[in-house]
Amino acid sequence: MKNEVEKISVYPVLADALMLPYYVSSIGIDDQFCFERPNEYYHTQIYIFIEGKGEISAKGKSYSVMPYYACYLPKNTPHKYYHSSEKFKSWWISFGGYDVERLFEIFKINDFCVFNIQESNKLLHIIERIYNCLIKDKLYGNYYASAMLYEFFIEFYKCTKKLKASK
Repeated sequence: MKNEVEKISVYPVLADALMLPYYVSSIGIDDQFCFERPNEYYHTQIYIFIEGKGEISAKGKSYSVMPYYACYLPKNTPHKYYHSSEKFKSWWISFGGYDVERLFEIFKINDFCVFNIQESNKLLHIIERIYNCLIKDKLYGNYYASAMLYEFFIEFYKCTKKLKASK
C-alpha cells in the first residue's frame, strides 16, 4: 500500500459500465475528517479503515472504527463519520450494478454494518488493483474493474464470514 498518498480519488466514466452486473462508481484512499451525508447516496459503499481512529454512524447506530475495520453502507443510506485521532485514513469504494443487491442478500449483508476484518491484506491488495486499473485505463478500466470488484466482494464476504463464525 502507498502510505505516502494523502488523497486520491477516481470517478470513472460509467457510460456502458452501467449495464454491467457490478461497476465501480468511485474509489479512493484519503484522510477522513468530519463528513456528513444527510441525504441519500445512490451507490453502495464499503470503507476499509487503515490508519487512526474514528466513528461512523448511520440508521441510528454508531461504531468506533480503527485499522482492520470495514463498513458496509447500502445505497440510499444517509451517514456521517469523523476522526477521533490526528490521522484517520481509509480506502473506500462505491459501486452499483444490476446484481449488487442480490449478491449481498446471498451474503446476508444487506444493512449498514461494521466488521473487524483482521485478515484484510488480500482485500486491500484487490482494492489497490482496482484503483490502479481505473487510473491506467480510462477507456476500458471499468470493465476490468468489474471483474476485480466481484473478486473484492468474495474476499469481503470471506472476511466477514470468518468474523461471524468466530462469535
